[in-house]
Amino acid sequence: HFGSSLRRVASSIAAAHRSRPAVMRIFVNNVDSYVGRALCSDLRSALGQENRLLGTLTDDSAEGTAELIQSLGVKRVVMRRDRKRYLEDLLSCSLIVFDLHSANMDEVEQVVKHLKVAKLANDVTFVLVSSVNVWAKTKNEREEETAEAEEEDEEGEPTKVKDRPKALTDADLDLRVPSAAFETWKYLETLVLSLASKERLRPHVIAAGILYGNGETTFNELFKAAWLTQATHSIINTGDNYLPCIHVRDVARLVKTVHVRDPEGPLVGSYLVAVDKSKLTQADIVNGIIGHMSKQRDVPHISPEKADPSVRDALTLDLIMEPSAPLTASSFPWWSADGIVANLEKVAAEFCKWRNLRPIKMVVLGPPGAGAEKLCQRVAERYLHADPPHFTFEDILEQAMSTGTTSAEKLRAKVQRIRAKPGAKLPLRIRTKLVNKRLSSNVCRYRGYVLEGYPSTYEEADALYSELVPAEGEDEAPPKEEEEEEEGEDEEEEEE
Repeated sequence: HFGSSLRRVASSIAAAHRSRPAVMRIFVNNVDSYVGRALCSDLRSALGQENRLLGTLTDDSAEGTAELIQSLGVKRVVMRRDRKRYLEDLLSCSLIVFDLHSANMDEVEQVVKHLKVAKLANDVTFVLVSSVNVWAKTKNEREEETAEAEEEDEEGEPTKVKDRPKALTDADLDLRVPSAAFETWKYLETLVLSLASKERLRPHVIAAGILYGNGETTFNELFKAAWLTQATHSIINTGDNYLPCIHVRDVARLVKTVHVRDPEGPLVGSYLVAVDKSKLTQADIVNGIIGHMSKQRDVPHISPEKADPSVRDALTLDLIMEPSAPLTASSFPWWSADGIVANLEKVAAEFCKWRNLRPIKMVVLGPPGAGAEKLCQRVAERYLHADPPHFTFEDILEQAMSTGTTSAEKLRAKVQRIRAKPGAKLPLRIRTKLVNKRLSSNVCRYRGYVLEGYPSTYEEADALYSELVPAEGEDEAPPKEEEEEEEGEDEEEEEE
C-alpha cells in the first residue's frame, strides 16, 4: 500500500511538471542598452515564471557586474570574443532579440546569416527591433484634415486644416523607402524576413516608432531643458510634421506577445509596426513637454541645418502609421496607449526617476538681520532655476494681484482694505491658497523653490503642508464653495 501511494504521488508531481510551461531561455543583445533594459524587465517573468536571460553588453570589454545581473535579472553575460561559445549560447535560446538602435550592424548580419545555415535543435523566435525611420522617404499621398470640432468660417463652411499624410500600415511593407542613414537597417530587415522558410525558425521585424519613456533618448534634451527651465527648445521648420512614437516598454511587451502567442489572439505577422494610438506633430510634443514641466513660452523655429544631427532624422519624420494587429487587440497590455502628451505625468516622472532628478524645496525662516534673504539668493542661484526660484509671500501676493483677472481685482481691493488696518492680514485660507498655487506650478513641482519667511506660524505650516486624510469608513469632507465667490465676500480679517 505504501509503495502504491508513493507511485501515485510521483505520478502527480510528474504530471504537474508537464503541465507547467518550461522555463524559457532568452537572448537579448546589449542588455544594458536603452531598449535592452526594457526587454529584460518584461521578459524575465514572461508566462508568470522566472526565465533564464542571457545577453551581451554594449561594451564587450566591460565585465558584467553583480549589480547589473541582479537589477536586470540576467543569469549570464555572454562575451563576443569567444565566437563559438557566443553562437552556441545564442542558438540554445527559444527567443533571440536584437535591437538595431544599439547593435553593431555587422554583428547582426553575421548572426542572421549563421541562423540561415545552422541546424536548430529547438524552435526559435528571432525578433529584430528596427525603426519607422526605414519608412522615412516612402512616397505617400496626402489628405485634407478637417477640424475635429467641425468649426465653421464666416460663410458657414467647415474650416480646413492643412493636409496630412495618409496612414501607412504593415501591409505597405514593400513601399517603404528609408533615408540614407537607414539603408543598412532596411537591408537587415529584409535579411531577417528571408529566414521565414527556415525550419523551426520564426522571424519577426518590429518597426518601432520614435522611442520615449524610461529616461528618454530622442527626447532627452527636450525633457532636460524643460526640467532646468532653460529657454533652449526649438521646433524644426513649421513643426506640423507627424511623428509616430511608442513607449519603450510597449515595444518590450510586443516582443513578449510575439513570442508567447495567444492561440485565440490576432494573427502575428512577420513585419509589425509598433506605434501608439496618438497622432501628434513635432510641435505638439515640444510644446506639451514645456507646458507640463516648465513655463509655457513661445518656441522659436529653426531650419534642419541648425538642428542637432543626432535627432534631426527622427524629429523631421512626417508619417502617420497604424499599429499592427497585436497592438490593436483588447488584450494587449498597453503602458502608454494614448501617446506621450496624454501620459506626460507618467513619462516626466520616469525621466526624473531614471535620471535621479529630485526637486530641492526649502523654507528659510529667521529674525530680521539673520541673513535669510542672502542665504536664499545664494541657494537659488547655485542649485535652482531662475523662474524665479526665490520668493516671499509678498512676491506671491503681488504676482496674484497683477494677473488682470476679476479675481485679481477683488484680491487687490481686499488687500488695500487690510493694509488700512494696522495688524490685520489676509485670512489664512486665502494665504494658503495663494502660496499653494505658486508651489504647485510646473517649475516648483519638478525643480523646486526657496520660500523665504513663510510659513511663519504653526497654523500657516499646518494649512499649507498638511493634508486631511479621512479615517477608514468616513467620507471626504464636502467641497468648499467656489473660492472666487468667497474672495468677493467681505470676510472678517485676522488680527495679528
